[in-house]
Amino acid sequence: MEFTNITLDEYIRPATDADIPKIWAWLKQQRRSGVEDSLMSGFEQYVLKYGTRDMLVFVDKRSDEHVAYQCGDLLKPGLLEVRTDVRRRGIAKALVEHRMAEAAAAGEDILRIQCVPSSIPFWKSMGFTILPGNQDELTAFRYMERKLPQPKNGRPVQVSIEWFSWERLWNPSIKPTQVDMIGGVVVGCNVFLARRALFAHALKEPGDMIVRICVDGVEWYREFVGHRPLGVQDCANGWYLDGVKFPPRLPWAWTVDQINPMAIRTEAADSTAYDCEPDGDHFDAKASVSGDSGSLSSNFPSNWLTCNDVNVGSAVGAEALCDAVEG
Repeated sequence: MEFTNITLDEYIRPATDADIPKIWAWLKQQRRSGVEDSLMSGFEQYVLKYGTRDMLVFVDKRSDEHVAYQCGDLLKPGLLEVRTDVRRRGIAKALVEHRMAEAAAAGEDILRIQCVPSSIPFWKSMGFTILPGNQDELTAFRYMERKLPQPKNGRPVQVSIEWFSWERLWNPSIKPTQVDMIGGVVVGCNVFLARRALFAHALKEPGDMIVRICVDGVEWYREFVGHRPLGVQDCANGWYLDGVKFPPRLPWAWTVDQINPMAIRTEAADSTAYDCEPDGDHFDAKASVSGDSGSLSSNFPSNWLTCNDVNVGSAVGAEALCDAVEG
């Protein structure tokens, strides 16, 4: 039985009830032959529980032989097995790549599987990271890169995204679990990332996580992920960000070089106040323009400032404040 890499995907299709006996036949034969890494028991349990849901089969169209299957779509623990006599021909790789394409089309970029020690070399070759744990059921995950469109009229920036365990709240010596450095551009109040930022639940510490976001070295935000800060979104196996929205935690002061007086003068306004009321406290920021110069002052404290509700008095204020943050 010969397969070519060019046409491997043509042999893959969703499983039907008629496929189960044919797969079961060679699984029993492998068991009788003493194949140690057969997943016969797992296959039986999966079929009894789910039937053919989320199952792919690899079928030779010429002989109608069913030589491989995959269950679980790589977004949850599942099964992947190739008949012993046709292994090392790219069949497992083709099945995994088929699932990766499905996940990408569904907007899912964090894959998660369980594997046995004998399959670790294969999963590593497919880009998965193996986590330490129970040697009988090792967990592995993979990030798939998703490039994002970039506005052409933005200012280029570097964005640092750090993920911490919740102990960082009172212990500054806690190191980040993961750090991403991603390019992007600032347009108005938004940072558009060049690629999707990902964090896998498999890396999550007990309790909530803290995310810290810096733009060109300036901290914009630091908050529990459970509060869904900025642009953090849920996916099947973790969290992701495609961009950073207007920062609820603001730098405590700006200089004249960091504000664009033209943004204020556009609306023929001499001054605009921004009222932020975090946790019941009241803080003011005021921007003013005189001729070609501008200034922005505030009584924001220099420590962390959590503005859960930022009330901007007018569109002028929103634009000026965004320009102040953008620089």
